[in-house]
Amino acid sequence: MTLRIPGAPLTARQTEVLHLADTGHTPAQIAAILGLSQATISGHLDRARRKTPPSPTAPAPPVPPPSPLDTLAALAVEASRRQLTTTQARHLLAGIKALRGAHAEIRRLRALTADYEQVIRNQRAEILATVDTLRSTP
Repeated sequence: MTLRIPGAPLTARQTEVLHLADTGHTPAQIAAILGLSQATISGHLDRARRKTPPSPTAPAPPVPPPSPLDTLAALAVEASRRQLTTTQARHLLAGIKALRGAHAEIRRLRALTADYEQVIRNQRAEILATVDTLRSTP
């Protein structure tokens, strides 16, 4: 049985973890951000939610399954705490390489998007100038 104690004060860590969870971070992401284990984060979330009254207007959002990046982040945190097996180290390195490739692609796409946005701004300015010219023509 889960005992709900509305109004009980939250600890600083529970407040921090609950804030990160409310802003859309998964437990694995929170664990990576704070350098704690996912089990510790789950415990903080459980205790904080028991102390916090449920919102009558908004249903609790579904917890998404951990993404591969969340899993990679959690594995990296664990790697910093203990010795990894050779297979785990290989998986971690492969994940890091894939993540670096994804970040490079994201940077490339952001630059491309910025270029397209500039072209659109220029075309919009030209269209507005043409409209102004047509309006001023009798």
